[in-house]
Amino acid sequence: MHYLYILLCSDKSYYTGISNSIPRRLKDHRKGKVIFTSKRLPVRLDYFEKFNTKQEAAKREREIKGWSRKKKKTLIEEFTPLKTYLGKTIAVKIDRPLGSKHPEHDFIYPLNYGFISETISSNAAPIDVYVLGVFKPVKMINGKVIAVIKRKDDNTDKIVIAANNKNYTNEQIQALVEFQERFFNTKIISNHKGL
Repeated sequence: MHYLYILLCSDKSYYTGISNSIPRRLKDHRKGKVIFTSKRLPVRLDYFEKFNTKQEAAKREREIKGWSRKKKKTLIEEFTPLKTYLGKTIAVKIDRPLGSKHPEHDFIYPLNYGFISETISSNAAPIDVYVLGVFKPVKMINGKVIAVIKRKDDNTDKIVIAANNKNYTNEQIQALVEFQERFFNTKIISNHKGL
């Protein structure tokens, strides 16, 4: 696999590149090993696309590099790759079980929170997941993806799963994840048509 990616630099410029490993390439950027971004640190991964070949990724890179800043910004703002998970059943590894304390901030998790192994999100870490409908701490769980939380002011969108085929409205989801999402401007994306 090869990826096209766009970074937002500290001077608000965009850097567009390709790589076969976004986490490795992002480390290179953050360590100042890439000339363009070395004087524009810190950088943030704002967008990526996956391709089967390096040639396909390079072709898309050339296309996007020819775009205006406004057109790139629109592409980034509409970027919600996690929507492809809606309706799918996924396995989640829990690293912050119900009742645990956040490692940096002063709050307790009122639900299980984990990630999807061997995935990559916009912050170059695995995709984070809120687990609804499980009322005890667990280590692993399978569940159906019922929503995506799109953070409009941050690039780390989240997935929401429901165990045991339970249904939740967007309003219920918003209330259940508010303990953490209250710090962000969010939009809930779901296939929900009402209960």
